[in-house]
Amino acid sequence: GLRRWMRFVYAGLASGLLFAFVHVEPIRLLSLWLAGLLFAEVFERRKTLVASMCAHATLNLIAITLAIRAR
Repeated sequence: GLRRWMRFVYAGLASGLLFAFVHVEPIRLLSLWLAGLLFAEVFERRKTLVASMCAHATLNLIAITLAIRAR
């Protein structure tokens, strides 16, 4: 990964930005970038992709729950 070539702060920012662009929602670019940075931090601390996937699933569950309750 990016950590082989750069410090976490730069790798995390780049990874978060890639996460945001992959989701293709320009209106939410900043919040998705921050979420991607959070997932990178989780990966950095836990050293496992499963932890980041669980964090992503949790964030999706919260978003879905809020969307349903807003109806």
